[in-house]
Amino acid sequence: MKAQAYYPNFSSLAQDIASAPAPFTPNEVGQRPLPDFVVSKTLEGKTLSIYSDDVWDFRPYRLSGNTGNARFNFKVFSNSTKEEVKWLMFLLLFMVDSGRASGISISTTMTYFKAVRSLAKYCENHGLTIKEVLQAEDELTKFVGKITTRSLLTGLSSVLSHLITLPSEASEYKILYNFKFETVKRRLHSLGEDNQHPVVPNRIYSELIQQLDDFFEDLHEIKDQLQRFIESILDCDRYARSPALQTKIGYRTKDFKPFFKEAAQEHGIWEYLAKYKVNNMPSLSTFLTRIQHGARIILHIYTGMRSSESLSLLTNSLKVSNGTYKLLGTTSKFVGQKKGVSWITSQEVERAYEIAGMLAKLVSRKIKLPYHETPLFISTGYLSLFTRVDYDAVNIIMGDASSKSHEIYNFLDQDAFRVTGDDLNELEKINPFRAWESEKAFSVGSIWRFTIHQFRRSLSFYVAQSALVSLPSLKRQLKHVSREMTVYYSQSSSQSYDATAQEHISQLIKRDKPEADAIAYISDVLSSGEPLYGAHGTFIDRKKPSSNKQLVFSDSREELIKQFKKGEIAYVQTPLGACTTVAPCDQKLLRSMTSCLTCSRSVIKQSKLDRVIARQQLFVDELEDTVPDSVEFRTEKEELRHLLEYKERVMSKAGEQ
Repeated sequence: MKAQAYYPNFSSLAQDIASAPAPFTPNEVGQRPLPDFVVSKTLEGKTLSIYSDDVWDFRPYRLSGNTGNARFNFKVFSNSTKEEVKWLMFLLLFMVDSGRASGISISTTMTYFKAVRSLAKYCENHGLTIKEVLQAEDELTKFVGKITTRSLLTGLSSVLSHLITLPSEASEYKILYNFKFETVKRRLHSLGEDNQHPVVPNRIYSELIQQLDDFFEDLHEIKDQLQRFIESILDCDRYARSPALQTKIGYRTKDFKPFFKEAAQEHGIWEYLAKYKVNNMPSLSTFLTRIQHGARIILHIYTGMRSSESLSLLTNSLKVSNGTYKLLGTTSKFVGQKKGVSWITSQEVERAYEIAGMLAKLVSRKIKLPYHETPLFISTGYLSLFTRVDYDAVNIIMGDASSKSHEIYNFLDQDAFRVTGDDLNELEKINPFRAWESEKAFSVGSIWRFTIHQFRRSLSFYVAQSALVSLPSLKRQLKHVSREMTVYYSQSSSQSYDATAQEHISQLIKRDKPEADAIAYISDVLSSGEPLYGAHGTFIDRKKPSSNKQLVFSDSREELIKQFKKGEIAYVQTPLGACTTVAPCDQKLLRSMTSCLTCSRSVIKQSKLDRVIARQQLFVDELEDTVPDSVEFRTEKEELRHLLEYKERVMSKAGEQ
């Protein structure tokens, strides 16, 4: 009987058929592969790693832009567990069935590797083999009990699920089926739910955007001088170097080129660089890394893309058509293979994009990589301004801000990001059932730590429900991107924007909108501190308990979110208060505010009504002075009369003057 051939489950992810390893067929020597079995190849088809290697390099198969995290390092294991870990990872890479044609991505198997590594370390500490732990319920229970993070436990759960699908004679493991679905599930439950990534409070979000905008506005003014300065450095191994270095590489004093300060002065950027304490080659290298990180953050803020997706962008990725800005890249998240995708953005990204492109151009020239093939965020380490980094023409290192010292936040006023009581109140408004203050990261006085996931969720929430944007400055900063995203992502089902991936920002906005609408409704209507008028507003005001006008219970809140999801209620801010109708409104096109006064789904607030009346009075007075005989004057005067009559009739009845 012919032995079964196992095809690597990541082979369909290979960029070229030549890079796909050969299938594994168990032979008469034993079930496991021979030491020289090829587990990975280069894109050209050359052997990259064999089974006996202590490091398996899978970078050619990495779908995301960052290929650094795609190597399995077995050197960290003792001899007693190393071979078992290799065999276990081989099973996951070559022999398990992913259940989908696209296979299992290398990034996913890297998460499996973390779980396997944790298992191996547990075995080493307790004098056990991996097989002994996986096949003995009491030992596996003890190990599961030691796991304290959901990510590791979820990874272990996936590993066990895959091993269960393999015949024990092929895998050498008899996995306890019931254990996986009972003990692991119980442990997951005991660890509690993962907290969602928080929405960045208005003030902190606006402060970050403003500081980044100011930074890149100043940098953009000297962009060309900075580029010429770096080009001069790349063209001459002496230029801007210290006397010691110029001597070390064989030059005499009479042949010295300008030192760093003098060279920067030649290009007119010394004062600018000195402001950021850039006074030698190492600090210049760090400076460029931070610039690149800042440019990435700007793109994340104004697109909502994932980290790996920003790293997929090439130097020609920004397209502008009919005033609409798009970034073109690829995604693999929840897709299983690289797929072209675009993100709507706004003109606010232009400066940061141009500066990132300038750095990429310098790198492409240095390593002789065609500019149109160069990633927008290729590592500036290739410039070798401080330490030498060579390009191997196989894998590209990306600028991924691998340490805090490489982040743009080092150039910003981080005291402005300290959490205040008002910031905490915002967080509690979005999720009142999370103990925010008990979490050190969000306690009053702590400096907010930004993550890319926060930018995605914040943009999604604020675009989904603009009422959650309380600061005029933030409204202004997000104005363009919110408008474009609303047109393309929220309202237009006919637009083709290649955003079909499950976790594209467009899908996130649609998913978040019911919750965002519900939160805005709770805050502005149910928890309003002022009396409500209008048909719906009066109805709500009468239902509120006089002792407590806050929505307290989680089941009430969740029920309200369900109503928004089902389309039973909606929430849109209006100049007079709010509208809760789910039906199309034919009065919006007429720009008639007074139609809200008699609508059965309206919420009217006196503070907003007074503001509208004051503005309308000024407008009517201006028309009376300029065009007293016009139809416009008569129409606007009639609008004002209705507003004044409503205030007198309705609010005087309620005892309001």
